[in-house]
Amino acid sequence: NQSTTFYLTPRDWDLLYDMSKGRCFKADARDAKQHLWNFWSSMDFASTILTTIGYGSMSPSTVTGKLLVIVYALPGMLLMMSYLNLFAQCILIIIGEILKLIRRLVNKIGGSQTGMLTQFTTALLKTVSAS
Repeated sequence: NQSTTFYLTPRDWDLLYDMSKGRCFKADARDAKQHLWNFWSSMDFASTILTTIGYGSMSPSTVTGKLLVIVYALPGMLLMMSYLNLFAQCILIIIGEILKLIRRLVNKIGGSQTGMLTQFTTALLKTVSAS
């Protein structure tokens, strides 16, 4: 095993720090003083709350802030669940249409070798339609 050591100069650290300013994460304690709250960091915060991922990279520090996040999160999670349900239904419709197209193409080809493929696509189509 060969060990590699990287030596970063203060200039390198400053460059990394400057590159991280536009990101949603905090580079170090210097960054925490500036409270990087821009459009992207707010989208990051909202999406981690609403999807219940909760990375913990940003969180409210006051009791009022924590209560407001709870009030925001409860209806937001319900809306996110309904959105994900709608998204899943759309994906199932697309898959169903693709399977119908495959079945039509297989029926046009015909022959004894395609019998199993037709049964398979029919079973998949029934499964998707039942969902």
